[in-house]
Amino acid sequence: MDDEDLVRSAVAQLIQERDFEPQGCIMGFLECTVFPILRIFNMFLKAEQLVDRVFKLTDEIKELQKEKYDVSKVFVTFETEEGQRAALTALAVGKIDIMMNNKAKVAPSAIFQDQVLKVTEPAEPSAIRWLDLSAGYYRKLWIRLLSLAVTIGIVSLSGLCVAVVRKSAGPRVSAPLISIFNSIIPQIVKLMMIFEPHTTEGSFQASLYLKITLFRWINTAVLAKMITPFASTVSPGDQDVLKTINAILWSELFLVPALRLLDLWGNVRKHVLAPRARNQELMNMNFTGTFYNLGERYTDLTKVLFVVFFYSALFPATFFFGAAILVVQYYTDKFCLMRIWAWSPFIGSEVARFSRRYFFSGSVVALALVSAYAWAQFPYDNLCDPVDPRIVATGIYSVIIDGEPANITVGQEQVTAVVYCSQSWREVSGLSFPPTSRIQPEGLTWMSDSQETLSDIYGWTTVGIVAGFILIFFGDAIFNFCMSWFRGVTPPRGQVQAIDFSCNTEIFAYVPQIKLKSFPFPFIACNIDQIDQNLIGWNDPSHSYDFHNLIFDVPWEGMHRGKIIEGNTRDTAKITEQEEYAEFADLSTSDTNTSIRIPLPKHPIFPIIKHYPTPWARHMKQKARQADI
Repeated sequence: MDDEDLVRSAVAQLIQERDFEPQGCIMGFLECTVFPILRIFNMFLKAEQLVDRVFKLTDEIKELQKEKYDVSKVFVTFETEEGQRAALTALAVGKIDIMMNNKAKVAPSAIFQDQVLKVTEPAEPSAIRWLDLSAGYYRKLWIRLLSLAVTIGIVSLSGLCVAVVRKSAGPRVSAPLISIFNSIIPQIVKLMMIFEPHTTEGSFQASLYLKITLFRWINTAVLAKMITPFASTVSPGDQDVLKTINAILWSELFLVPALRLLDLWGNVRKHVLAPRARNQELMNMNFTGTFYNLGERYTDLTKVLFVVFFYSALFPATFFFGAAILVVQYYTDKFCLMRIWAWSPFIGSEVARFSRRYFFSGSVVALALVSAYAWAQFPYDNLCDPVDPRIVATGIYSVIIDGEPANITVGQEQVTAVVYCSQSWREVSGLSFPPTSRIQPEGLTWMSDSQETLSDIYGWTTVGIVAGFILIFFGDAIFNFCMSWFRGVTPPRGQVQAIDFSCNTEIFAYVPQIKLKSFPFPFIACNIDQIDQNLIGWNDPSHSYDFHNLIFDVPWEGMHRGKIIEGNTRDTAKITEQEEYAEFADLSTSDTNTSIRIPLPKHPIFPIIKHYPTPWARHMKQKARQADI
């Protein structure tokens, strides 16, 4: 790409060949309908458009190279776990001292260049989102709040659509619509998440998990109860709650797994786009698998669990539905993981802990809370037994006739065994929590003696469960948050594994990389010539790491070499040990002539990575090389 005239000449020749090629009906249809829309988002651009963008971006990059960039984060990998824990203990400092740069109250080891250090244990190397490391706290906060507000708006809009369809066509149509929304809306949320900065993949997945779970819980469980008249909760009409939930569960059992197994976009890539790719590499990209988010998969499990718990008191069969749905989802996801989905970065247990701590336990709280209200409001007919059976029953009454709400006017005095009264918790005078027998109106009752006893037990047990949930899960988090302002982060607990970093071939170094779903391998963003290539974490058998390294895309002041090594370089420990390296590199050797010294630019524009292997590790590698010779 260094010779612009040569590149544009090659592109002109490509355009000429493309114009003479016959175009199939499928590609013609996509070119007229789909591709123009996708090109707005810089997808499926033509060769001439790509070249113009490349040279325009190259000029912008050359201007940005002249600026000075400050360090945002520093990652340090220790050889031993004892060393890591000792460093975290020695450098533990409270947030107040860090913000105030209070050097008088911290140990000298926690001060660097007259600044109090903030030291924490990082996530796994593959879980670091390198492009978002420089994002400030307030910028991340405002963007997350904005995306959460948009998510709430989407939830409201989808709820309105479901309510309209349910009223006009019934639950047999609205239930599949809910399942379709549960599949489509998460994709919209994922697009919003592109603009939301997160420093780790675990934080990104937790935020995605929160938003999608909020949508799916409300859309699947809460919405049906909100849009159904109170008296239609347990009645046998088609518009009633139990019929709606039954239809939703059947849809979750068959429709959702079927959509996942169909993998519509993945099949389009494999059977439509791949055969029409212009080279082998572009074709291979269409076979990388469908990208998936672990956070989204967790939401499907918690959604099913939440629906089962939410309606279990009135519809005990939900437990059997839930078990069947979870079994089908398990085998569906297992098949997709092995056959359909793409590789996903290792993000640790952050999402699992987040889900187990708040959402799984929150589902149990919902089970207790909703069940208590279900028993207290039963039988949902708004009829009470009066203390004095002789009453004046004149007035206007709201009733349900053939599934439709109606008003009936009673204008004569009569003797009746029951009277109208609202059994809904929304119309209880005063506080409706806990839902015990006390929520019955004064002088009226709809509960039998056994129901009153059961409601009292359920209601006060719910008080204990809710209080325990708040104290155990939120109280611990609030306590740790408050204490973090005055003390540092507590080092990891547990027994030290006594496995050195150099002995474990399954852990890797913090090498800055940028992952894009449209490319099979990440892009490296630093000079890795002098580190062990086994520390990078992946290997392209067809190309060298230089092929994926961004530092060679645009020339910059202080480049250690201008040409890349084409073939795979994993036959040596370091790239500097390759035979071609001395031909391409602009380097100087030290006095002992045993190591390579590469000059650094005055203001580096790429991250700097250093590797200092232990003496025993260097000795072992030297003996291995001698044995090979």
